[in-house]
Amino acid sequence: MNIVWFIDFFLPHYQGGGQVRLHELAKRLVKKGHAITIVTMQHPTIPDTEYLDGITIKHIGPVITQPPQRTIADFLKFFHAIKKHLRNSQYDIICAEGASLFPAYLFSK
Repeated sequence: MNIVWFIDFFLPHYQGGGQVRLHELAKRLVKKGHAITIVTMQHPTIPDTEYLDGITIKHIGPVITQPPQRTIADFLKFFHAIKKHLRNSQYDIICAEGASLFPAYLFSK
C-alpha cells in the first residue's frame, strides 16, 4: 500500500515523542512492503525530499526556522500545502497527526 502521513515536524531534525512513535510505526510498515511518505513542514537547511530507513520524507509549506515555534499563518500555509500535495498525489491511506488532522481529512475528500 502507498501510505502518506502528515505531521508538523519529523526526525531527525526534531526529536519528540510523536515523531519517534511515527518513525517506529513507519519503519515496521516499510518492512512489511508498504511505501511510506511522511509530509512535514520545511526547514531552511533541509532538502525538499529526504529518505530515512526506507521512508520518504517530503518537506512542504512554510519554512520553520525554530521548531516547534510556528504561527497561525504557518499553519494556514501548511494546510494549503497539504491540499496541493493531495491533489497531485495518490495514496491508499492518508494519516495525520496534530494540527494536520483536519486539513488532511478535509482535502482527502
